[in-house]
Amino acid sequence: MTSPTHDPNPENNQVRTSISSQEASSLVIEKSVDVVTPSIGSAVTFTVTVTNNGPIATEATVVDALPAGLTYVSHTTATGTYVITPTDPEDVWAVGTLTTGQSAVLTIITLVTLRGPHVNIATVNANVQNINAANNFASATVNGSSPAPLPSLSGWGLALLGISLLAIAAWRFRRMRDQRIL
Repeated sequence: MTSPTHDPNPENNQVRTSISSQEASSLVIEKSVDVVTPSIGSAVTFTVTVTNNGPIATEATVVDALPAGLTYVSHTTATGTYVITPTDPEDVWAVGTLTTGQSAVLTIITLVTLRGPHVNIATVNANVQNINAANNFASATVNGSSPAPLPSLSGWGLALLGISLLAIAAWRFRRMRDQRIL
């Protein structure tokens, strides 16, 4: 740009600005369960996978609240620390830093203690903005069922069973007696 007016200080004719961009990541969480319809008293294993689609995500955490009807047994993870707090229904997995393309896996073993559907929900967060918050939660449902009943016999069934056992015993007795005579 030119001007007919003389500029006594041409050194200040430039504008400098800095634009800061907020860091962002794309964390995705997935959750699955090994047995969808277990019997009461059975153990089920939940698998939680967090993947960073980029760029780097630091201080990633997963909050996982076990619903009523599921009792914590144990867990395994190679990444971060999973903290169980008996007085707080929301247990926290401190995943830590995930680089682009990196995944972390947590398995949680629980015991089914009540009948009915039990929805286990997990959410992931980090200290940077997430590009797509829609994939920051995942759930898996367990439908606790009563254990299979033991078979039972009616009165007639018991009578037939008794007669059958007597017939077998009589046959074996005769066979043993005949073998001694020969």
